[in-house]
Amino acid sequence: MGKVIRLTESDLVKIIKRVLNEDMMGGGVDPKIMECLSPVIDPKKMSQIPTCMKIFNDMFKTQTPPNPFDPSMVKCSTEMIKLIPEGNPFEMVSKIMEVATCIMGKMGGE
Repeated sequence: MGKVIRLTESDLVKIIKRVLNEDMMGGGVDPKIMECLSPVIDPKKMSQIPTCMKIFNDMFKTQTPPNPFDPSMVKCSTEMIKLIPEGNPFEMVSKIMEVATCIMGKMGGE
């Protein structure tokens, strides 16, 4: 018989978040996205920008660029600002669109 371990609700929440982040980052992200995003964000910190990663993954699947006026772009920008403190929201949206343009170029056969 196996061991019985006790988990608090917060332990369980942490485990679930870690699994979801690892799932999003591990193998679920196309190398083309990583190639475009890594000059902007340290790959080790990409799990801290889940909204951005969702935007880029969705964009890659649908092959359509993100709408810069979509509310999720603001959330993505906020996540990125936490990692790049010297940036401002308008610069972050610009960086996000730069990454999106790079990804669109990669989908075009680059």
